[in-house]
Amino acid sequence: MNVNNTWELWGFNETPYAITIKEPYVTCGLFYGKPVENRNWTLPSGIVGKRVFLHTSKQPDNDGMWSASKLAGVDLSKVELLPPGCIVATAVFAGQVSSHDSPWFFGKYGFVWESLQPLPDFYPCRGQLKFWQVPGDLLETIKGDAMTRWSKQE
Repeated sequence: MNVNNTWELWGFNETPYAITIKEPYVTCGLFYGKPVENRNWTLPSGIVGKRVFLHTSKQPDNDGMWSASKLAGVDLSKVELLPPGCIVATAVFAGQVSSHDSPWFFGKYGFVWESLQPLPDFYPCRGQLKFWQVPGDLLETIKGDAMTRWSKQE
């Protein structure tokens, strides 16, 4: 695979966005089958079908840990969660639903995510509300690391 095209094949042919999510929900999406990210605001149409970086909030959802553990089938208080305040993974947001068969869905809207992929490193940065553009210098660091890893795999 051509390394220069790999970044675009990941869906990053334009300035990538990120979304900040409290843990343990990124961990549950990556490893325990959580198919939706719950929000009370609508998914911007420009995000649908795009790969987005997943950023972990500095503060976990301690109140939701028990219910997430029940849904995940594992005591998440005994699992090493992803580090706070970091870009840790990517996902494609396929669309928005107002109902879903999954017990992970609650609230007003569910953003259906798919093709979740952990990043090989964690990238500390400040998060923001809703979707936000990744700062250019951080984006170049992530892209450089990704290109280095992909070129070693060829």
